[in-house]
Amino acid sequence: MKFSEKLLNLRHGYGKTQTDIANALGVTLRTYQNYEKCGLFPRNPNIYKKLSQYFHVTVDYLIADGKEDIETPAAVKTITRSNRHEIVSEVGALFAGGDLSDLDKDKIMKVISDLYWKAKLSKKRVTQSVHNDCIDFED
Repeated sequence: MKFSEKLLNLRHGYGKTQTDIANALGVTLRTYQNYEKCGLFPRNPNIYKKLSQYFHVTVDYLIADGKEDIETPAAVKTITRSNRHEIVSEVGALFAGGDLSDLDKDKIMKVISDLYWKAKLSKKRVTQSVHNDCIDFED
């Protein structure tokens, strides 16, 4: 089951609105809607902890699909000279201390590695484009 589907099912199971969850997480309604509707993943690792506490599930449950592997993040940035430092800092923050378990860190590293090799082997550039309020990937 995808991350977005899990959020939707959990929210309905608790009888909560998207606004309720967004407020509990400290994010905008639009941000939370993107998690459910567009399949986007939170950039801030603390959001996973807040979700797991709110819904009384593990972070592993939230990020793992049926095969115990995490979904490929939908929001992948094109690296340019101007944003390279920002991206490296964001990735570094995932692994530096924080509340992620070693298993979560391993899963994230696997996704990063898979994305790298996929891009390298296909020699395709992943770019962002906005369509239907979601981020899609173009070849």
